[in-house]
Amino acid sequence: MSAQQAIMPVTTAIDVRRFVRFEAIEDGRQVFVGGMGGKRSQEQGTTIGIISLKKAGSYEVLVQFADGKIESFTPMSLFPVTEEHRDD
Repeated sequence: MSAQQAIMPVTTAIDVRRFVRFEAIEDGRQVFVGGMGGKRSQEQGTTIGIISLKKAGSYEVLVQFADGKIESFTPMSLFPVTEEHRDD
């Protein structure tokens, strides 16, 4: 057994709730993803929550898209949907 294996405990499951903070956004706003070349670039979705590590200084915004998938983004990459961005 290596020294690293001796130090690292064998864990089958980790309860991450004590490390992660989640805040639901009840009335999510429509946003579009800025940037170029990303998988979701220029797509629209609805904000559904904020997630962060409890001791970290930053956070990510969770966005749900029309296909039902949920992805996280930095706040600076999301913009409010205006008339020029509306899909309807």
